[in-house]
Amino acid sequence: MDTYRISIFITKIQKIFTIMTKDVTLFIIFENIKIRNKERSIYIMDFIYNFVPTDENGFPLTDCTIKDEVDEYIYNGKEKYTCLIIDVYIKGHYEIIHNCTPYIYKENDKILYGWLDEEGNIIDNLYNSIHLDDRCVIGYTIENIPNIDEDWTRFCLIRDKQWET
Repeated sequence: MDTYRISIFITKIQKIFTIMTKDVTLFIIFENIKIRNKERSIYIMDFIYNFVPTDENGFPLTDCTIKDEVDEYIYNGKEKYTCLIIDVYIKGHYEIIHNCTPYIYKENDKILYGWLDEEGNIIDNLYNSIHLDDRCVIGYTIENIPNIDEDWTRFCLIRDKQWET
């Protein structure tokens, strides 16, 4: 073999080795991403399991006993809850809203579920939905956050101090 062919052969081997190295590196990077996504999924699933599902067995139906003054088919709840909300068109996006009140629409044997936020805005429920909105509650917990007033005051002070600098 002449020197020219040996040189081309070595160059080809170097290119193949470089490509293989990049593939291995990319594979390792993709594996790390898979692991991180898997860890995120596990963390989110653990987080979601802290909420009571708002299905037929979990929705706080017995809390909805206050007959609405305007609509005869609506019964409002008494308790405040922290709700976990999704938007069905934004995959992986979760939202938490505090001080939500459940309500039901009850006509004959049909019972549909919904929620009101602190300002009285309607948030749909995923199961037995009233409005079939994109944004809906998938779980809730009882609104019982100890020291929330003190914590919030502290958070606000931290943020407000940054305006002074």
